[in-house]
Amino acid sequence: MSTPENVRRYTPVGRSVGRSVGRSVVAASRDAMARATACACCARATCATQTLDEIAFDRSACGAAARGDVEALREALARRPASADEDGTTTNASGYTPLHHAARRGCARCVKACLELGCDARATTRAGRGTALHKACAGGRGEACAALLEGGSDAEARDADGENALHKACASGELACVRAVFAHVGMGGRWERMNAARDRRGRAPRDAAATEAIRAFIDERSTAVDERDAA
Repeated sequence: MSTPENVRRYTPVGRSVGRSVGRSVVAASRDAMARATACACCARATCATQTLDEIAFDRSACGAAARGDVEALREALARRPASADEDGTTTNASGYTPLHHAARRGCARCVKACLELGCDARATTRAGRGTALHKACAGGRGEACAALLEGGSDAEARDADGENALHKACASGELACVRAVFAHVGMGGRWERMNAARDRRGRAPRDAAATEAIRAFIDERSTAVDERDAA
């Protein structure tokens, strides 16, 4: 049985129209989904807000120290001297001070400003019992490390891991930090005590050294001490 002429003539057109309508519907659906997704993203972005602690921190001496903004740091400490012992949040629970943040930043000028304006060089964090010097040495901040040592930081102080400043400096991989510690304590008994100190894992500072250059530096100083003692 042959197909009627009107079916042969209009069926392809009908199929073409159907496909076109189908594509339009799919495209419209995709556009709607894209708009919905975009709106959701925009809504999330515009609704993003800082917490009270974040706002307090940004405005605090700690926030200025963390940014390396020495002028804002001086202004904040001069305006509120008690902030020298605070962590810049509403709860003040961490034990961090502006000096810790300046040390982590590696800003020697901020370190000096903190020490000049009342920050305690020996203050420790509550969780890890870390001093600002621990933070500077762990971050490989040689200039900040030197400024802290000059300002009264205790190189032999141990943190919760049993590590002193030399442990941290050696582990940082920055020879400048190790040199700064050595330049401060010299070849006497302090260097020998620090070099022999074991952390909670039983490691001496040399064991924690991240580079061969640091191990060589430690070995040279140890040899010099042995030769001096044998003379």
